[in-house]
Amino acid sequence: YEATGGPNWAHQNYWMDNNTPICQWHGVSCDGGSNKVTGLELPSNNLGGTVPPVLFQLENLEELNLRDNPVDFEFKGIEKAASLKHLYLDSTKLTSLEGIGEAIKLETLHLQQNNFYGESIPGDIFSLTNMRHLYLSDSLFGGTLPAKIAQLTQLEEFYCHGNELTGTIPSEIAQLNQLQVLVLSENNIIGTIPTEMNAMAGLKSLFIDSFTKQTVGLSGPVPDFAGAANLREIYLNSNGLTGTVPANLLSGLSDMDQVITVGLQSNQITGTVPGELKRFSKLNIDLAGNQITAIDGTLCAMGSWMSGLVNKFKCDAILCPPGTFNQHGRQYNEDSDCVPCLGDGDDKDPYYGSLMCESEEKKKEKEILKQLYNTCGGTKWKNQDNWMRDDVDICHWYGISCHESRLVDSIILGSNNLVGTPPKQIFEMTELKWLWLYANPINFKFDGIGSAPKLTSLLLDSTGLTSLDGVEYASVLEDLDVRFNNLQGELPSGFAKLVNLKSFACSDNELSGHLPSFSTLKRLERLRMGGNRFSGPLQDYATNAQLKSMDLSGNYLTGTIPSSFLKNADKSQSIYIDLSSNELTGMVPAEFDFFNKMTLYLRDNKITGIDPTLCDNDAWNDGDVESFQCDAILCPQGTYALNDGRASRAGSQCIPCNKAIYFGASQCGGVSTKNPGSVAGLGWMTGLAGMAVAILCW
Repeated sequence: YEATGGPNWAHQNYWMDNNTPICQWHGVSCDGGSNKVTGLELPSNNLGGTVPPVLFQLENLEELNLRDNPVDFEFKGIEKAASLKHLYLDSTKLTSLEGIGEAIKLETLHLQQNNFYGESIPGDIFSLTNMRHLYLSDSLFGGTLPAKIAQLTQLEEFYCHGNELTGTIPSEIAQLNQLQVLVLSENNIIGTIPTEMNAMAGLKSLFIDSFTKQTVGLSGPVPDFAGAANLREIYLNSNGLTGTVPANLLSGLSDMDQVITVGLQSNQITGTVPGELKRFSKLNIDLAGNQITAIDGTLCAMGSWMSGLVNKFKCDAILCPPGTFNQHGRQYNEDSDCVPCLGDGDDKDPYYGSLMCESEEKKKEKEILKQLYNTCGGTKWKNQDNWMRDDVDICHWYGISCHESRLVDSIILGSNNLVGTPPKQIFEMTELKWLWLYANPINFKFDGIGSAPKLTSLLLDSTGLTSLDGVEYASVLEDLDVRFNNLQGELPSGFAKLVNLKSFACSDNELSGHLPSFSTLKRLERLRMGGNRFSGPLQDYATNAQLKSMDLSGNYLTGTIPSSFLKNADKSQSIYIDLSSNELTGMVPAEFDFFNKMTLYLRDNKITGIDPTLCDNDAWNDGDVESFQCDAILCPQGTYALNDGRASRAGSQCIPCNKAIYFGASQCGGVSTKNPGSVAGLGWMTGLAGMAVAILCW
């Protein structure tokens, strides 16, 4: 209670009440006979700090649930909790699993939505031979799935969705005879499905989709799973599977009358949907977006297929015929007819199950671009080459590039004198990845942005933007730039949903309130929030292990620099930190010593000292520390360095000044202006310029 901020817990009924038995304290459960604590369940309870290892001295503790709390957790001493079977640590500040192998009785382990980016799943987990339920999804595990997963002989459920696993699926996984659920979707797994998995008799559900990983995925023929007697759900959508649908698919099922679901959408499957599948009385099979050339006619009479839709729509309920399409590639209700494509000859898709007609989609995109031109003052654009010309492919209109020369994937119209409100239909472009409208006086709205399934880069700096409402629906967004605008107040709470964000720039606005923790943005690499009105304490950003560039200068941040600041960042990388022109106090912490190479700006705060261990980091500040030691971090009290607040080989010197009462003064007396670091800006813009060149060359 004391170590994890008990007074701030959301629920703390009876805690620390000496007149109430501990078994009645909120979240505590006990054995009925001995009154020994057997369970501690405090999910979503606002625990902070670090869970003390003394907790493991509860020798009868069987279940510990601390999920959804911003709390640190270490496994040192966990062997003392000799009865612990169920452990829930989803969505905490957990970053290391060192010592977990000592929890030898664990049967259930939930570690979802944590940050282990780049780390392989530790081998200690595979020594927990009593494990039955293992949940590791959305925690940014890297590396390969090791063959020693076969050591978990009691495993029934393995959830490892949404990580960064690479390599192939080990064939040894088929040795898990008790395994019922296997979820490996949304990783970077490649290669074929091991043939040994065709005979996993206990397996009921298999998920290896690859919806958002466009360049990776499974390959090879579709497995028949003929020996999997209990497999009722197969989801292998959006991979690169080839060949035909096996005629003996799931032919070894113990019950052919149960509901069977097979997802094979958006692969490279060819040929005919085989008539042998009529052995299933209730099959739901998704083959849209492949290269299917025929459906065996007997299947169109299977009235209970596709949740009974075949009874209504016959073959169309299985796949739309060639020359037609809809968004599901089949008719799924009364209002989802398979729509004829307008093209003819080569313009028509020759396959069953088309999700779109290219001619239809491109015509739609042309109309959207024309709408953009008309609503945003196109006649006065600086450059409007080829716009509105029906004899020129839209892929050759100025600022437009296309995916494989077909559908629009980038709109680059920065500094082109656009005005007005861009139409929300822009977000209906299915391949759009880059939307750059910076330096145009437009009235941009985020309405409909959730319809853009591939939008990763959105640059809206210097547009007059006044609100970020709705941006949270841009679920795959990686790069967002809204600098030099008119944003005010706090960032919207929904911003935490942008879990794929790698770069966020909102400098030079009027944003205020406390700094967000960004604890859900595990992929964040670059953060630029200088020149705003943020106040309160500096967050430690310990959960953002990928951060390597941060500019929070020119705000109103108070308190000391946390000793845990960026503690999980990659120490081998060059780190850029600008905290200049705030109201930070205290020492520059000794813990910064773990950064091997860092550029650090701290001028014009209320810093009263530098831990001397930092002053021998010769690679810091581009080598200036090697030449000037502590002075290259901050000029000492009683001195100043014009503009920089530190000595450098570029010519800055720490000059005596009695009025400089804090470390890092950039002028002698007076009040320094709050101004974001210009060096940071140059580095940031260099990155964007490189991106622009890459896109244009591409």
